[in-house]
Amino acid sequence: MAVLFVKGRRKIINLERPTFKDILEARNIICQYLPQTPLYTYPQLDQLLDAKVYVKHENHMPTGAFKVRGGINLISHLTSEQKKREW
Repeated sequence: MAVLFVKGRRKIINLERPTFKDILEARNIICQYLPQTPLYTYPQLDQLLDAKVYVKHENHMPTGAFKVRGGINLISHLTSEQKKREW
Protein backbone atom coordinates (compact mmCIF):
# COMPACT_ATOMS: atom_id res chain seq x y z
CA MET A 1 0.00 0.00 0.00
CA ALA A 2 1.21 3.52 -0.75
CA VAL A 3 0.05 6.93 0.35
CA LEU A 4 0.01 9.77 -2.16
CA PHE A 5 -0.76 13.40 -1.52
CA VAL A 6 -2.63 14.99 -4.42
CA LYS A 7 -3.61 18.65 -4.08
CA GLY A 8 -3.08 18.36 -0.33
CA ARG A 9 -5.40 15.36 -0.03
CA ARG A 10 -4.25 11.97 1.16
CA LYS A 11 -4.93 9.15 -1.28
CA ILE A 12 -4.17 5.49 -0.51
CA ILE A 13 -3.49 3.11 -3.38
CA ASN A 14 -2.69 -0.58 -3.56
CA LEU A 15 0.55 -1.51 -5.23
CA GLU A 16 1.27 -4.96 -6.57
CA ARG A 17 4.75 -6.44 -6.69
CA PRO A 18 6.13 -6.01 -10.21
CA THR A 19 6.79 -9.11 -12.26
CA PHE A 20 9.96 -9.69 -14.26
CA LYS A 21 7.92 -8.87 -17.38
CA ASP A 22 6.91 -5.53 -15.79
CA ILE A 23 10.57 -4.72 -15.15
CA LEU A 24 11.57 -5.48 -18.73
CA GLU A 25 8.70 -3.35 -20.06
CA ALA A 26 9.74 -0.48 -17.80
CA ARG A 27 13.33 -0.78 -19.02
CA ASN A 28 12.16 -0.51 -22.63
CA ILE A 29 10.22 2.65 -21.82
CA ILE A 30 12.85 4.33 -19.65
CA CYS A 31 15.76 3.74 -22.04
CA GLN A 32 14.06 6.04 -24.55
CA TYR A 33 14.48 8.99 -22.17
CA LEU A 34 17.52 8.37 -19.99
CA PRO A 35 21.08 7.24 -20.62
CA GLN A 36 22.33 4.02 -19.09
CA THR A 37 23.98 4.53 -15.74
CA PRO A 38 27.66 3.49 -15.93
CA LEU A 39 29.07 0.72 -13.77
CA TYR A 40 32.31 1.23 -11.88
CA THR A 41 34.64 -1.15 -10.12
CA TYR A 42 36.76 -0.43 -7.09
CA PRO A 43 39.69 -2.80 -6.53
CA GLN A 44 39.75 -2.19 -2.77
CA LEU A 45 36.05 -3.10 -2.52
CA ASP A 46 36.65 -6.24 -4.61
CA GLN A 47 39.49 -7.21 -2.29
CA LEU A 48 37.49 -6.48 0.86
CA LEU A 49 34.56 -8.62 -0.32
CA ASP A 50 36.64 -11.20 -2.17
CA ALA A 51 34.44 -10.72 -5.22
CA LYS A 52 34.20 -8.62 -8.36
CA VAL A 53 31.77 -5.84 -7.44
CA TYR A 54 30.15 -3.39 -9.83
CA VAL A 55 28.77 -0.15 -8.43
CA LYS A 56 26.03 1.73 -10.24
CA HIS A 57 26.08 5.43 -9.32
CA GLU A 58 22.52 6.66 -9.71
CA ASN A 59 23.69 10.15 -8.79
CA HIS A 60 25.14 10.29 -12.33
CA MET A 61 21.60 10.51 -13.73
CA PRO A 62 20.58 13.94 -15.11
CA THR A 63 18.38 14.47 -12.04
CA GLY A 64 20.93 13.10 -9.58
CA ALA A 65 18.61 10.32 -8.41
CA PHE A 66 17.04 7.06 -9.57
CA LYS A 67 13.49 8.22 -8.84
CA VAL A 68 13.13 9.78 -12.28
CA ARG A 69 12.92 6.24 -13.69
CA GLY A 70 9.77 5.53 -11.70
CA GLY A 71 8.24 8.83 -12.75
CA ILE A 72 8.83 8.16 -16.44
CA ASN A 73 7.39 4.67 -16.11
CA LEU A 74 4.34 5.92 -14.20
CA ILE A 75 3.56 8.69 -16.70
CA SER A 76 3.92 6.28 -19.62
CA HIS A 77 1.14 4.13 -18.15
CA LEU A 78 -1.39 6.94 -17.64
CA THR A 79 -4.43 6.97 -19.88
CA SER A 80 -5.04 9.95 -22.17
CA GLU A 81 -7.74 11.13 -19.77
CA GLN A 82 -5.40 10.91 -16.79
CA LYS A 83 -2.72 12.87 -18.65
CA LYS A 84 -5.20 15.68 -19.35
CA ARG A 85 -6.42 15.86 -15.75
CA GLU A 86 -5.03 18.58 -13.53
CA TRP A 87 -3.28 17.22 -10.44
